[in-house]
Amino acid sequence: MGKRILLIDGDQTMSEAINTTLGSAGHRVQVETSGADALEVFSPDPYAFDLIVMDMGLPDISGLLLAEKLLKLRAHIPIVLLAGPEGQAQAKTRDSGIRWFSIKPVSMTDLIETAEKALAGVERSGLLRPCFGISTVIPLLGNPLSGLLEQLNCVVRLIG
Repeated sequence: MGKRILLIDGDQTMSEAINTTLGSAGHRVQVETSGADALEVFSPDPYAFDLIVMDMGLPDISGLLLAEKLLKLRAHIPIVLLAGPEGQAQAKTRDSGIRWFSIKPVSMTDLIETAEKALAGVERSGLLRPCFGISTVIPLLGNPLSGLLEQLNCVVRLIG
């Protein structure tokens, strides 16, 4: 079954191409063209998405700043950052907690491969755990209460 992907890119042409490519690979893609819109969609239920694919240069916010905000809402959400060829993005990405990136212009084949690796990396790491049929992320390291809080959040969403 396809994964739920939040695509954030201010370039309409690029968004359409990525949406078509990821959709043809069986994924369900929601496209947002600004950081503000993406936060509005993501904030109410950070577990509604399995992956985020986002541009570094958004019209209203830096991609790294948006990634930081998204990771505060859900610490282990895999993010694929699309960056221009300036080269510094890779170093900044490593410090931000983002593990996957693609240099623009990106081939759609490479993007699919990177997205699949990001999704597989999370599943392989053991961070995905079922919560009454819903996949949630439970941090395996760090504060042991965080996993409990994530499970409680899942139950509240189900009862909701």
